[in-house]
Amino acid sequence: MIRWAEEVPTLIIATYRLSIAALILSGISLKQKSKLYDLNKKKELLLTLVAGIALALHFVFWIESLRLTSVASSVVLVLTSPIWTAVISHFFLKEELGPNLLFGILISIAGVSLIAYSGADVGISASKGNLLALLGGVMAGIYLSLGRVLRRNKSTIAYSGSVYLTASVVLFTMAIISGRALTGYSFDMYILLLMIGIIPQLIGHTSFNWALKRSSAVNVSVLMLGEPIGATLLAVIFLREIPSGGELFGGVILMTGIYLSSKHIRGANV
Repeated sequence: MIRWAEEVPTLIIATYRLSIAALILSGISLKQKSKLYDLNKKKELLLTLVAGIALALHFVFWIESLRLTSVASSVVLVLTSPIWTAVISHFFLKEELGPNLLFGILISIAGVSLIAYSGADVGISASKGNLLALLGGVMAGIYLSLGRVLRRNKSTIAYSGSVYLTASVVLFTMAIISGRALTGYSFDMYILLLMIGIIPQLIGHTSFNWALKRSSAVNVSVLMLGEPIGATLLAVIFLREIPSGGELFGGVILMTGIYLSSKHIRGANV
């Protein structure tokens, strides 16, 4: 859907994506009489701000990368987040990395690397796209790690609503400063933006936020590694992007890593 919304600038896609989800969750939160922000908890407010900024940058980096490199390469590189989540969770959240999980992550990353190498086009734009996707992965790692802390005392609706709203304000501010037009696009583009805000963001990402309270940030990020398979298949069907043999082989390695990691995940509090 992001590829189809080609007439809309990257920053505006990210702004609409987060704003639509934030508005819906804010409405639900008001109905449930739950607080999005607790002004008496300064540490929580600070972590929410940082998580919102990380989420905003994650989408800016990743959406732009989709316009410079292949879908397969972009999606697998942005999902290097387990590496960064594992490092952050281990050193800052004191979460242990079991041998099965660590080995599974390493296998998964090998598959990710092979897909990225096989799917990348030769050229400066593809290299820039791959780098942006990797930076998007770093931001996702920060976001997931902070989410693990914030989700301990907040409901899924309150947490997701507060972080999405924070990210949307950050993106809206960036759009205004950069002079990007927020309106003036075709009707089809607005339909795509609405779908992007509801399906992958409101439903998809909020599901991950729900999981953060019931499993570790590393476990959740490992499960997200299945996304490249779905994204590659969708790219074949709708964009006619045929994966190479290396990408397919990398997908097999990737799924093997997820299976090995799942041995640890099944024993966690899921």
